[in-house]
Amino acid sequence: ILSCAKQSIWHECLRLLHQMLLRLREVDVLVCNTAISACDKSKQWEGALGLQKETANQLQIPDVVSINALMSACVKGKRWKRAFALLQGMAQWSLMPDVRCCNAAISACEKCTEWPCALAVLKTMWEERIYPDMTSYSAVVSACEKSKHWELALELLKECKIWATVDIVSYSATISACEKFAEWQHAIVLLKTICEERL
Repeated sequence: ILSCAKQSIWHECLRLLHQMLLRLREVDVLVCNTAISACDKSKQWEGALGLQKETANQLQIPDVVSINALMSACVKGKRWKRAFALLQGMAQWSLMPDVRCCNAAISACEKCTEWPCALAVLKTMWEERIYPDMTSYSAVVSACEKSKHWELALELLKECKIWATVDIVSYSATISACEKFAEWQHAIVLLKTICEERL
């Protein structure tokens, strides 16, 4: 399975894993992670998410690597509800989400313009002391922009600037949100800031 995964032969990984499932009562988490990652890297998100369901009863307790790989598949497949459920379900396996897990959940929400969910994950990160990075904020700002919530996008941008250097992606999304509501004064201020910071 590892050899097939390295060559991105995802369908062969699935075939070998299915054979193992027929013969064994329990599947090693490392083997399952390898197959999920192979599907994810080959953009076969349905195969990756399908594996989780198929191996639920025979898989050893998943680890953060398992969740990260599944989250990545959720982002590619725009399955924000599944991503959110995975994030919330980590506690049942005594797993603590990391920044990567949370960012994947936020990104899945952002792709589906589910800004309340994206914002909820960001809030939870602070509450659980999983400190967000620029990727976290950029994705939430982008979700707000797509949902035409320019005031919230602006507020998040200001919040982020307190502790980090804001990137061009966040600025662009916020400017776009302001532009959609003809908030040109805010857009001009942001453009001036970009020039001053030479982004």
